[in-house]
Amino acid sequence: MYLKNINLKRLKQLVSPLLILLVLVLPVAVVSCEDMMGNYLEKPPGGDVTEDTIFSSRTQVETFLTSIYQMGIHSNLGYASANSNVYSNRDENIFAGACDEAETCANWYRMNWWNEGSISANRTDDSRFDYRFVAIRKITVLLDRIYDVPDITPEYRDQLIAEAKLIRALNYFEMMKRYGGMPIIRERL
Repeated sequence: MYLKNINLKRLKQLVSPLLILLVLVLPVAVVSCEDMMGNYLEKPPGGDVTEDTIFSSRTQVETFLTSIYQMGIHSNLGYASANSNVYSNRDENIFAGACDEAETCANWYRMNWWNEGSISANRTDDSRFDYRFVAIRKITVLLDRIYDVPDITPEYRDQLIAEAKLIRALNYFEMMKRYGGMPIIRERL
């Protein structure tokens, strides 16, 4: 009874495109990427940079410390590179416009927030807040792994530790100045 109500012509119209789609899609679905592209999707050897790589030589540690300086030390000059979106001063105007030292040339600059009294918990002027915690995390890693570097002298290691601790203290000071009490992170989480 049910089969009598089926229109065979309509059924053929539906099955035909589905069958064609199945024939086209099934081979692609069953073939792995390796069969299609070889090892095109594999990472090249030596493409990984790990902590062990970073703390394997003096040069690598100095490069890592340079990235800590980039994240942790504030500069009033706007800068960025083609490979980085880290901006030191997004407005590219001087922060002295927030006090009596200078005037900001236009009222849309963020420095005027201070003069207008519109700084709040939801509207801060610290465009480097996230970068400060990136620097603190990197410093924590550096302090944890600095003794693994084979080709540095104890004096130079103490210098790197002192530089890292100074940058960490500076970032905590800047955050305490703006936000009050901050959690102090002394070990890796």
